[in-house]
Amino acid sequence: MVRRDSDKMNLSIGILPSTGFADAASQDKFCANTNCIVLTIFDQSPNGNHLKTNHPGRHFPVDQGVNASAHPIKLSGHNVYGAWFDEGMGYRNDNTTGVAVGQEPESMYAVFGGGHYDDVCCFDYGNAENHIVGSDRPGTMEAIYFGNCTSWWPEEAQKKIPASWHGPYLMADIEAGMYAGNDTFNPNSSPVNFDFVTLMLKGHVCEMALKAGDAQEGTLAVKYDGGRPTRGDWNPMRKQGGLILGTGGDNSDRALGIFYEGAITTGYSSSASDDAIQANIVAVGYQKN
Repeated sequence: MVRRDSDKMNLSIGILPSTGFADAASQDKFCANTNCIVLTIFDQSPNGNHLKTNHPGRHFPVDQGVNASAHPIKLSGHNVYGAWFDEGMGYRNDNTTGVAVGQEPESMYAVFGGGHYDDVCCFDYGNAENHIVGSDRPGTMEAIYFGNCTSWWPEEAQKKIPASWHGPYLMADIEAGMYAGNDTFNPNSSPVNFDFVTLMLKGHVCEMALKAGDAQEGTLAVKYDGGRPTRGDWNPMRKQGGLILGTGGDNSDRALGIFYEGAITTGYSSSASDDAIQANIVAVGYQKN
């Protein structure tokens, strides 16, 4: 749903039955000669876990919605829009249905954009606290992070980051810590530099996995698959089932990023399912405008 500045009217942007893509033409007509912001990002599943803006921000008074027309791209040659996040923007849902909690297994993927990120916390998409607090205890989150904020890595791991690495990195935000692996330096956590990036995070009892790849071609690389960090209190998982996009679990809202699509499911997906998701993403044909 978008809201235009000129008269504060709202419009829900539908899907074109002929293509399955968002009806960008209706948005363009509605927003002509004015700006529109995205108020709601609709969940396409029957659960109705829609992501909404205007929650109290941690660094700004409230989380604002993204400019609806700021980031045009093409999918299979069709004009659509991505979500370009600057500081003070974010979405969440604290009252969800069917989202993993506690120790329940979970899998998620997202397609993010490259070239627009920073080194502050936190440009996340995933499972977070179901209320806005300073920060709940470790393990209360399980979310994809994409950016250059390596200050959360263990000190011994930070010292081993190669000089040629400049980010962005895929990490798991598991609250009070963002990890590209476990407690040691992970040489597979190298930067993920593509125009369009597929990112995956999976978690179950005592284990988590991270995968990344080019959303325009090729397959996914396993960035990490192993035990959860042990230097703190991140095991067991204490997931609460809230959903966030563009912020940290405590609604830290200073991070930059670009979001295109994503899904979060219960259960621990198979490698074959992961590969099929990536193949489907590539087949959609992400292109710059």
